[in-house]
Amino acid sequence: MPVPARLCLLLLALAALGCPGGAPEPQVDEEQAVAVARRQVLFEPESIEAEMAAEANPPVWRVTLRGRLPGQSVFEFEEATVTVDAVTGDVIGVGQPQD
Repeated sequence: MPVPARLCLLLLALAALGCPGGAPEPQVDEEQAVAVARRQVLFEPESIEAEMAAEANPPVWRVTLRGRLPGQSVFEFEEATVTVDAVTGDVIGVGQPQD
């Protein structure tokens, strides 16, 4: 087999394996990320927004939850943003949402 043909086969084989330095593919879907995020707050969420940040390395879900603690007045509410690793499902952080 001529050298250029061998080189092409080698390049095709490497491409099939993927780039080892590339960002990992998300394994956690939106429903799973929301379930993880709900376990991180003490209040019952009344609204939930989830957004994938695929450009992050690793890719992450940013899940914003809004609701009230038991006994809290209608004029008060809680809000938290939970960052979930989209590859492993681990919680990266819990904090106040960014404006």
